[in-house]
Amino acid sequence: MTWESICGSFGRVTIVQPQRCVVIGGGGHSSVIIDLIMESEVVEPAGILDRNRMLSQSHVLGVPIIGGDDYLKKLSEEGITCFIVGLGSTGNTTARERLYKQATDAGLKAITLVHPSAYVSKHANIGPGSVVLAMAVVSTRATLGKNVIINSGSIIEHGCQIGDHVHVATGAKLAGDIRVGNGVHIGAGAVLKEGIKIGSEAIIGAGSAVINDIKPKMTVFGVPAGPANATNRTQK
Repeated sequence: MTWESICGSFGRVTIVQPQRCVVIGGGGHSSVIIDLIMESEVVEPAGILDRNRMLSQSHVLGVPIIGGDDYLKKLSEEGITCFIVGLGSTGNTTARERLYKQATDAGLKAITLVHPSAYVSKHANIGPGSVVLAMAVVSTRATLGKNVIINSGSIIEHGCQIGDHVHVATGAKLAGDIRVGNGVHIGAGAVLKEGIKIGSEAIIGAGSAVINDIKPKMTVFGVPAGPANATNRTQK
């Protein structure tokens, strides 16, 4: 899906379908998503789903939590046909993947959101359910998979390929032509060297400098980044 094909009518806030939308997950990240939906003025946040029963009857920015995951199949009866995952990640991204799959299996369509202050090249491609937040950059020929978070102030440079369910956290910077597998978490402020490959489900710690390929499911941190079980990885 190209940038032009998903452009909405309100600035650079972008959606796939201007319909009533449910936000899945009621944690801190959901407030960022709801704030962006409200700013768009072309899609209505109809409610939040969260399986935490302690959150029942509560609200996020005035939007009610209307049920848990089991409520998904009832949404069509209320005229709700689209969704966005409101759960973030601080490492493992499998919960985001699970929620996305549950929603699509229930027949809901994922919306795509881009903050008005973000820059997305018209030659970039953004998958369904992905979110590009404030002051982020997605450069030319970059590709985002489905259900991706490009968090505030992050930079995805030219030719990068970002897999499904990836979270690029606040202020992370990816130089050109990097390949990122599915389910990767890139921590806040991390910097990745051009042309490297990040294996699926890898975790890159906040503030790391990654200069070499990272194997799947590996956790790395430090400057330069290395395995989490290694000692003295960070130079001071």
